[in-house]
Amino acid sequence: MYRNIHVACSGLNKLQLFNGTVKNILIGGCVSQIRLRSNKHYKPEFKKLRSQKVIKVTLPDYNEEKRDTENYNPEILRTRYKEKGVQPVRPWIEHTTFINNTGSIIEPYVPPEGDGKVSPLSTAGAKQKIELLKKKRETWQAIRKIRQNEEEFELYPDFITKAQDVYIKAHTAMINKDKKNLLEYVTERAYIEMIHNIDRKTLRWSFIKSIEPPRVVHARVTDIITSDNLFAQLTVRFHTQQVLYYIILSHIIQNIYIMALCINLFN
Repeated sequence: MYRNIHVACSGLNKLQLFNGTVKNILIGGCVSQIRLRSNKHYKPEFKKLRSQKVIKVTLPDYNEEKRDTENYNPEILRTRYKEKGVQPVRPWIEHTTFINNTGSIIEPYVPPEGDGKVSPLSTAGAKQKIELLKKKRETWQAIRKIRQNEEEFELYPDFITKAQDVYIKAHTAMINKDKKNLLEYVTERAYIEMIHNIDRKTLRWSFIKSIEPPRVVHARVTDIITSDNLFAQLTVRFHTQQVLYYIILSHIIQNIYIMALCINLFN
């Protein structure tokens, strides 16, 4: 449907006569009608619904963001984010990471076969002594490295007494199911292994005496992430007598036994 009419004219020219008057003379005048297609829809009753189909999108100005990066001002950025209704981004702050143990045993200590039973005067006992002497070199090197970083460190009697005290208190807390107090004596790895499946068990444990004095049989030192971040592992051998009561199907069973125990302490 053609509804608009366009009128075109070439223009007017001014002519000055001899008497000084000026007249406008139409030169090359041309009047024509041009029909143009209208933009109006043929159904005006749905005008509002048709307008809702179109959404005006504000395109980002990348040059403006580049200027903000060069001339950083927190107040200007905060105002601009507030105008757009965007929550301002928090500055990234890295949290410190604390590593208090290795999470695994550096080099597991394997006790010799028949430890605590074989006499050192026998052939098997003599072979075990020779093998232990070969492994003692790395142990004493690790202990010397610990003393270089901890000047007040002494194996006997300070560390041995503390190790036995930690062993007794840790097992007492485990039997009492005191999980909060247990973390003060053991590492996270040992904590998971000690509390595993003890909630539904009734245990009674007591320490009687030490048959042999405790001694350090294995020592290793390793570094984590950096060379100055050192971790030491000391394996202490206990030859003790203990009493253990546990309940199975409402029957109390008593075990009195002598055993050799090893505990890993991470400094």
